[in-house]
Amino acid sequence: MQQFNIDRYFNLLRLKGYEVKPRYDKQRKLVGYTVGKNASVFKASEIGRKYMVSKIEATWKKLHPQPTQVKEKPVSPSVAPAPRPVRPVVHTPTASQPKAQPQITQTAFTINIGDEVKKVWIPNSVKDVFTNEVQIPEDNNIATTENVAHVAMLLFAGYIDAATSMSESCGGGGSTPSSGWGKKDDEDDWRFAHRCAQMAHYMCKPKPRSRSFHR
Repeated sequence: MQQFNIDRYFNLLRLKGYEVKPRYDKQRKLVGYTVGKNASVFKASEIGRKYMVSKIEATWKKLHPQPTQVKEKPVSPSVAPAPRPVRPVVHTPTASQPKAQPQITQTAFTINIGDEVKKVWIPNSVKDVFTNEVQIPEDNNIATTENVAHVAMLLFAGYIDAATSMSESCGGGGSTPSSGWGKKDDEDDWRFAHRCAQMAHYMCKPKPRSRSFHR
C-alpha cells in the first residue's frame, strides 16, 4: 500500500483467500479482528502483537520508512537589479485555434463474451485494482488473472449476466451475485471496485466435486 488503510489491508487479505472479520464496539470503533482459512481462525493478537489494531499502523510505518529530509545550508542573500516591467501581451482567441480537449478519466476495455463483444469503460482511479490485485481461485486450473479481472470489470459496469457467462466459461461454478448487488449510495469507486474483485474471485471458483461411493 502507498499509504496505510485498514480497510484496504483487510481487502488484500481477502483477495489472498483469507476470511477477515472486523470487530467494532458500540461507537462503531474498530477494536479487533480475526483472520481465518479453512477451519483455522486466529485473533490478530495470536498472530503477533504487532498486527493488533492498536499497533498495525505503526508496524506498517516501520516497513515503509519515509526518506530523511536533508536540510540545505542557507544561501547568503544577494542583491540583483530590479528588472524593467514588461507589459503583458493579451492573446485574443481566434477561430483557427483548437479548443482545449477535456481530460480523459476513463479507459475502455473490449471483452469477448461468446459471440458478443462488450466495451466496458473503467475509471482510471480504479483500473489498477482489476489489473494488478485480482487472483485466480486456488482450485481453478483453467482461469487466468485476465479472466478474473474481466469478470470484475463487467460487475463494476453493471453487466451481471455477462459477468456470470464469463466466469462459467473460465471454469467458474455459475455463482451469481444476490439480487441486491450493486454500488451502494455511500460507497466510492475504489471500495466498490474491491468488492467487485472479491465477487469475481468467488464467481470463478469451480463447483465442489461430489464424492461417489463404491461398494
